Amino acid sequence: MKGTRRELSGIGVCDNIGIGSAVVIREEKPVYDRKSRLTPTEEKDRISQAWRAYQDQLTRMIGHARKNFSEVEADILEGQLILARDSSLSTQALEFISDGATAEYAVEKVCKKYIGSFMESGDFLLREKASDIRDIMTGMLVMIAGEGHIPLMDISDGSVIIGKELSPSFFSALYNKQISGIVTERGGVSGHAALIARSLHIPAVFSVPGIMRAVKNGDEIIVNGKEGSVFINPDDADREQTGKKLEELRSERERLLKYRDLSTMTADGVPCKVMSNIGTLDEGMEATVSGCEGIGLFRTEFFFSRVLKNLQKMSSMKYTGAWWPG
Repeated sequence: MKGTRRELSGIGVCDNIGIGSAVVIREEKPVYDRKSRLTPTEEKDRISQAWRAYQDQLTRMIGHARKNFSEVEADILEGQLILARDSSLSTQALEFISDGATAEYAVEKVCKKYIGSFMESGDFLLREKASDIRDIMTGMLVMIAGEGHIPLMDISDGSVIIGKELSPSFFSALYNKQISGIVTERGGVSGHAALIARSLHIPAVFSVPGIMRAVKNGDEIIVNGKEGSVFINPDDADREQTGKKLEELRSERERLLKYRDLSTMTADGVPCKVMSNIGTLDEGMEATVSGCEGIGLFRTEFFFSRVLKNLQKMSSMKYTGAWWPG
């Protein structure tokens, strides 16, 4: 039986329109004891094994992203790996375990401490790190529970993903899938999920209040990432209007192509430039092909995460005469 038609709105983060069947990603709060029945040594073994397994999985996901997706997702996951290797997280978790806590409680307690601090900050980049720490916390709790991997949904082509907030690691589940759209209750135009959605050209609307309550699996969804609108169980008039908007969007893109290589100026003849925001060299190349005249914002955290990784590799090498002749 078809559900009730509803229209919700949020922030459009990708200028595309998609129609598909809803797949709702619901967060399941882990259940565990606060106080351990094991010895501190046994709990420390559990958390140490989980840290290693989680970092190994992140490393594999980074390779998978570079091969099958774009540099954007790979660089975001690189940043998460750097955070996961930060000794301050594991050291503080071990202190809780020494006081009798379970590994699960220790990880959640430490991660939520950092999430709270980052979210209270007025700095955009620190708020993004809160999302990274939340992703690390989820992955670690899965590893400690002995699942061996972060579970990923069996997503079919044509699905519209509905969730509170999608993490960068979740997008690895989308490899080789034709996703029709993404709708979330949290997130904004500059977050990690928005960057990946745009790089994959997936229609997306974020910060839609009540979307998790309004949608059930299988509902038909229209996602208008250009206008920031979401139709749940649309009627024939909605579908017809969406078809017209898709055609208008295609026509607009074709029309704009003739301006791509022209000089930019205001209506009264004042010269100006069309700039692009980028985070990777791939995006820089795409901006160049699109006719951009410069870089307005370069998100250097992605670039430096890769530089740091390369420096770490170099520092671990054994220097020989090939490096230092003479």
